[in-house]
Formats: sequence, structure tokens, C-alpha cells
Amino acid sequence: MKNFTANLQDELQNISDTHNVLLLSFIAPDKIVRTSPVTYDYASISVNDFYRVEEIVENLREAGQLPSKLHLVIQTPGGQLGVSTKIAKYLRSSFRDIVVFVPYEAASGGTMMCLAANSIVMGITSNITPIDPQVPYKGQRIAATSTTKLSRK
Repeated sequence: MKNFTANLQDELQNISDTHNVLLLSFIAPDKIVRTSPVTYDYASISVNDFYRVEEIVENLREAGQLPSKLHLVIQTPGGQLGVSTKIAKYLRSSFRDIVVFVPYEAASGGTMMCLAANSIVMGITSNITPIDPQVPYKGQRIAATSTTKLSRK
């Protein structure tokens, strides 16, 4: 496995060098994550993701190694829409050309990040979803459109 990982890293570095492009992956597990002894949640786009993206880009910029092209792989069940918008705007302001690859799913906030791209590459198993703002309700997050239904009751 170690040899496979080393070979993969070499291949990715070769692609980056040959095409003068930053390769960045944004992959969230689709499994339930334990967030406390009694609560569970799905991994989702959060403010920490924005900080990490910003750190990577700014470190490359300061080193004079930031290319004008970004190839971004997105696989996510979504997340905080405000943060997704912030990441999308930040990437759009940092790169002239953005290509997004969606191997399986870019849901809600992931869709928002896709919209920052010049082009989106998808296959037969790929999908993007509607942008679905969520709000807290009774310890859960529900679609913002559901609050209209709740207020009518």
C-alpha cells in the first residue's frame, strides 16, 4: 500500500508540474461521524475547511508558487452554505481557470463550490444537487423551505 501511495503522489505531482496547475481535493466521508458520546453527524463543509483552503493557497502565493489554474476534486454531502459560498468566492478570486471534477456527488454546498468553476467534469455516476439551505430545528438541521410549512401550522 505504501508503494501505491508513493506512486500516486508521484503521478499527481507530475500532472501538476506538466500542466502548471494546483491539484486540490475536497473529499468528505459519507459515513456518520460521532461528534460527542451521544450525538452523530455527517461530515460536512465547515469554516475549518475554508481556513485550510486559505492556508494552502496563501502559503503557495507567499512562496511565489501559486499557479493560475486549479483542478479541484469535490466529493461532499454538502455543508454550511455560507462557508461554501466563501470558499467558492475565495477560489474564484485566486485562480484564473478552475476545473472541478465530481466523481460521485457534490451536494448543496458542494454544488455552490462547483459554480465557481470555468468547467465541471462529471461522469455517468456523478451528480450535483440543488442548493439547499439548512436551519437548526429541535436539535437537527432541516431545509429552510420546511420552516414555511412549520410556521403555517
